[in-house]
Formats: sequence, structure tokens, C-alpha cells
Amino acid sequence: MDELRRQLPADAAPERLDADVREGLRLAESDPAALLDEGRTAAAMALMTCDGAALDGLAGIADARRGEVVGEDITYVVNRDINFSNIDTAGPPASLRFQCPPVPARAVRADDDFLD
Repeated sequence: MDELRRQLPADAAPERLDADVREGLRLAESDPAALLDEGRTAAAMALMTCDGAALDGLAGIADARRGEVVGEDITYVVNRDINFSNIDTAGPPASLRFQCPPVPARAVRADDDFLD
């Protein structure tokens, strides 16, 4: 047992997630729209600023949702670049709004024709 401990890095312990992050991940998986509720601002902000295991969990939830909605075949992806430079935080905390750039969504068929 001591030999195994010596082989593991010192920071090999599992990462503990904050209660707001756990709540945000639970909502993101079960009821994503609930993250917009006024009483859930802390959970929403925790997801927007998470990293490490929490970010991996959020990415897994997003990937599963994408698979449910559009399937596994992806032919074209538009990056809407949602980050803190385009999140309006000037109002009360519950009024977070995303300001996406004015780019129309497009899809591509197998023959590479763009669809508007």
C-alpha cells in the first residue's frame, strides 16, 4: 500500500465541488432553463466560472444534450463565442443576458450546400 502511495502524485485526491457548482451541474442536466431563475444566480455563475472537474462535468452534460438533440454526426459547427466579453452583467444578478454576435445560424448538408 505504501508503494502505491509513493507512486501517486501528491494532488491525486479527487477534486471537491462547491455546493453552487454541484447545484448548477444538477440543474444543467435535469432542467437547464431553471438556471435562469432569479434564485439560481449563484449556481449559474458557478457554472460560468468553473474549471477542472466541474468544467469536465459541464462539457459532458453539454455533449450528451447535443447528442440527444442532433445526434452524433456533426458536419458544421458555429462558435458563438459566449464568454464574459459578451455577457451583460450591468443589471441585477438575475438579469444575465447573452449578447450573441449578429451572425445567422447555418447548417451544411452532405453535399456542402449552406442552408439558411
